[in-house]
Amino acid sequence: MTDLRPVHKHVWDGGTVPAWLDLHQYWFDNNQLTVATPDGHAHPQPGWWLIGWTDGTVTVASPWTGAHVYADDGITGRLMRAEAAIAHTRTLHRRNEHTGDCEHCSAGDYPDYSVPHPCPTIRALDEEPTP
Repeated sequence: MTDLRPVHKHVWDGGTVPAWLDLHQYWFDNNQLTVATPDGHAHPQPGWWLIGWTDGTVTVASPWTGAHVYADDGITGRLMRAEAAIAHTRTLHRRNEHTGDCEHCSAGDYPDYSVPHPCPTIRALDEEPTP
């Protein structure tokens, strides 16, 4: 799976073209911006969002979609924070190569305390969610 995520976000002000847009991705005649997207050419109005992705494509989004999907507290921002939290949790709950135990869960106050890896936390992350 490709690590596709937004790497640039810009709210179009009607005049300033963001520096990260490549010349082959847009045309601007000092009146109307035209942006080449995977879905065809888009003509953003002031207040619309321009989103650059890791694969080099550009998305144009309305102000509502930009705020609810692409803003830091929108769906995409929350998803990226959740993915980072899961990755961090997996790093903490790694398998000890010598004992086979979960390093985080087995770091309890008792010297004989050990939790085999995968621990309940890793098993919960690996389970398919129930609808």
